[in-house]
Amino acid sequence: MIVADLDASTLARMTIRPSPVHEVIGWLRLIASGDRHPVYGRANASDRAALRGPDVSLVAAMVAGGGYQPDLLTPVAGCGDVQTAFGDQLDAVAAADQAQSATEVAWWSAGRPAPRRVRDAVDRGDLGRLAARGLAAARRAMGDRWESVTGMLERSTHEAAATAAREGVGAVLDGMHRDVRWTGGELRIAKPFDESVRYRDQELVLSPSVLTWPRLTVQVVHESRGSVVFPATAFGEGRHRGGGGGLGELLGSSRAALLRDLDVPRTTTELSARHSLAKATVSHHLGALAAAGLLVASRRGRHVDYRRSARGDLFLA
Repeated sequence: MIVADLDASTLARMTIRPSPVHEVIGWLRLIASGDRHPVYGRANASDRAALRGPDVSLVAAMVAGGGYQPDLLTPVAGCGDVQTAFGDQLDAVAAADQAQSATEVAWWSAGRPAPRRVRDAVDRGDLGRLAARGLAAARRAMGDRWESVTGMLERSTHEAAATAAREGVGAVLDGMHRDVRWTGGELRIAKPFDESVRYRDQELVLSPSVLTWPRLTVQVVHESRGSVVFPATAFGEGRHRGGGGGLGELLGSSRAALLRDLDVPRTTTELSARHSLAKATVSHHLGALAAAGLLVASRRGRHVDYRRSARGDLFLA
């Protein structure tokens, strides 16, 4: 377990902003693993083709699987809009300290030989530069998904910030993931190892994420600026699970209406038109409903159809 002791000054400096580089890494991990995302489904052949580029495959090799990934790939998100933040993160990756990068690759490989292309990049001292180039190429290969993802990120960031304003930052810390618990002075994060860290007037950035769902990514142990990246669907209308007042009060009126409308398969575009909602907003709501097990997604050519699950039917009964 990681135990982070946070003082009042750290809590006051805590910010909530998206980390675009985590979305690119989440997308690469989905392609490499073949896992199914609740909103975007499984990767197709054109997605997998993106991994053939040498720089993209270099990054994909370091992020595949569910364990530690070198921290040089995920610098803490800065301020500004999503595009500006992504550019700043790429600059930070390219400028990563060579000695620290070599140490992180050693941690990542955990005693086993690292892939040849990774070892060669470390030996040449250009791992950061190649990784930044690979992340930029992967972002371009995401195509129209990027607009949808960034729309959901902006909505989730706003919702988390609203939660902090309404209920205090402790509500955000305690509600972001099942593996995180806020005790009022300590942030306790379930991990298969023990580590303690003290934050004294330091910055801790909380970043909602769409494509790393349901993964929790934590960089607090060796960082002067720490970060916690949590599933974007943790907040907003779907966060409130208690007390009755009807389906609309439980889910929020938009999500309730969408769930009722999914007795037959419908696409994001169709739902957007039927409910007069932006596509990014519909995608965000569908992600939350899927995360709750209330709907299922199936790919039909280039389209993804959504329909209520058996659990969703019972929820409406």
